[in-house]
Amino acid sequence: MTSLTRSQNLPPSSTSVPPGLDHIVLATPHLDATVERFAELTGVEPAFGGRHASGGTANYLVSFGSDRYLEIIGLAGPGADADPRRPAEPPFGLGELSVPRVVTWAIHVDDLDAAVAEARAAGYDPGDAWELARTTPAGERLEWRLTPALREASGVVPFLIGWGGARHPSSAPGVPELELVALHAEVGDGHATASAGRSLAALDAGLEVRAAAPAEAPASLVFDVIARDGAPRSFTPTLVATL
Repeated sequence: MTSLTRSQNLPPSSTSVPPGLDHIVLATPHLDATVERFAELTGVEPAFGGRHASGGTANYLVSFGSDRYLEIIGLAGPGADADPRRPAEPPFGLGELSVPRVVTWAIHVDDLDAAVAEARAAGYDPGDAWELARTTPAGERLEWRLTPALREASGVVPFLIGWGGARHPSSAPGVPELELVALHAEVGDGHATASAGRSLAALDAGLEVRAAAPAEAPASLVFDVIARDGAPRSFTPTLVATL
C-alpha cells in the first residue's frame, strides 16, 4: 500500500474519518432548498462559498475543522466569469440528478503531481490534474488543482485535490463548523466492493467500506455529524434525498 504525499497539517488518523479527507461533496438539483433543509436538520446554516468559473455552479460550505469541510453544490446558471475552455457538462452529474446525493469525496495532498504518480504506480489512475477556480463572496479569486471526480461512477473512490498557497475553504471567514464523527461507504455488489477496495488501497484512502443492505442497493457514501443541539445526524442516502 502506498503512502500518498498528503498535507502535513492533517489531524491524526481516525478509524471513523479517513485521515486524508479534504471534503465531502453533496450535489443537489435544488441548491437553496437543500441548504435550508440542512440547516433545519443540523442547526447550522451553510455559508455561501461562491460561484465556480466553470460549469455554471455555486456552493455552500460547512467546516468540519482541521482543513475538512462539506461542500453543497448545485447549478447556478452561467456566471460572468465563466471559463469558455471548460466543458459545458455540469460536474458531479448535476445535469441528471433528480434528488440530492453525496456524490463523492476528496483527499487533500500537498504535491498533487507526486500523488498522482504514486497512485498510478500502485495500480490506480486518478487522471490528470487540472485547474479550477471560484470567486468568494468577498471577491477573492480562489484557485486550486484537482484530479477528475467520479473516475469510478459510484463516487466511493475519492479524487485528489491540492490547494497550493490558497486559503483552505474550511477556514474562510463566516463558514460555520460542525463536528464530523464518521464517513464510510456502503457497497452491495461483491465485484464492485473488491474493485473499490483495490482503488482505495492504491490511494491509501483509509475509507471504511461496509456491505450495503439490500445487496442490490447502489454504492453510497454516508457521513455522521453532531448537530448544534448535540444530537447525532446520520446523512444516509435516504435522508440526503429529502434535502
